[in-house]
Amino acid sequence: MIQFGAVYFALVCPKPPPNATEEQIRVFKEVTEPLVVRKRASVKGKTIREAQKTFRVTDVDQFVEPGTYLRVHVHPKRFPRYVEMFVRFAFSLLL
Repeated sequence: MIQFGAVYFALVCPKPPPNATEEQIRVFKEVTEPLVVRKRASVKGKTIREAQKTFRVTDVDQFVEPGTYLRVHVHPKRFPRYVEMFVRFAFSLLL
């Protein structure tokens, strides 16, 4: 999934959507509590808004700190295009 560009992380979890469950909201409040966030070295010197910006994981060995928000797109939008291009390439080798 990392090779397809489908894995992202943010230092602090973004605000949950309006249709989030009570449990999701509870977990969000726990992990974004100011006392918890301030203890993390990666967040020091950043505003909460800056820390909520998502970045793509580009390397399998990239370090992701415990408590980091991780988002994986299990059906990335580019995946069907990749398959289509790969199939065309494979058939062109056979012809």
